[in-house]
Amino acid sequence: MIRRIICTILIATYWTQAAANERIVAIGPEIVEIAFALGVGDRIIAVDKHSTYPPETNGKNSLGYFRALSAEGIFSTKPDLVIVTPDAGPPETIEILKGSDLDVRVAPDANTPTDVPQLIKFIGNVISKEEEAQSLIEDYQSNLGLSDQLKVNDTKAIFLMAIQGGTPIAAGKDTVPSALIEFAGATNVATFSGFKPITTETMIQYNPDVIIMMPERVEATGGLTAVSAIPGIAATRAGMEQNILTINAGLILRLGPRTPTTVTKLKRYFVDLK
Repeated sequence: MIRRIICTILIATYWTQAAANERIVAIGPEIVEIAFALGVGDRIIAVDKHSTYPPETNGKNSLGYFRALSAEGIFSTKPDLVIVTPDAGPPETIEILKGSDLDVRVAPDANTPTDVPQLIKFIGNVISKEEEAQSLIEDYQSNLGLSDQLKVNDTKAIFLMAIQGGTPIAAGKDTVPSALIEFAGATNVATFSGFKPITTETMIQYNPDVIIMMPERVEATGGLTAVSAIPGIAATRAGMEQNILTINAGLILRLGPRTPTTVTKLKRYFVDLK
């Protein structure tokens, strides 16, 4: 009898939690991707404009840039649960949300590929998908380990966010592209912090073996040949050999379930250079 009562309570608690999280606002591409991977895509009612994966996000309400959120816009969707990336903002909007009756959760930072499992676990706990989260974590760690057999030696790389007026904008040491480059076994030659423009002289001094860019930014510059001919880049090994690897924004700027694919792609390219 007691066992039956306990089971009834547990089942009631589960369905209460599920009902409470029936309408979810997810802010941050990595959060949205993980939530879909955990099977609650149908419960997500709104996302930020940069959350475009998986394709099913196309039918969701867009709340705009994740750092320029409107509290009124989020309230208008009538969510039960709001999950935001730690760099979502502005801060006053997040404070308004936290001060309301909404269930607002700020996810932990994921700065390196090894941080992703804790992010998956966090989201799994919030949406009552603990078993699914553990399974996703195991798959993630297994896939990430597959690239261990690829050994990279002395490869110098740099990620260019864009070319503005002929000046490259590069990713420094405390960025996701840098973390991915380093995790894949290469060295990010950009020694500064954040994203900054670099001079022709600095690019020549860095002399990267590989330049990594997003395909749309290469196209906007005029193609691979045009990128390779930019002053400074033209004098590097990457420019002279046209070693320019293109990776989509969702894979190179954010960490998530597909990160093992990104790491493997980087490693294979680096290894093939030798």
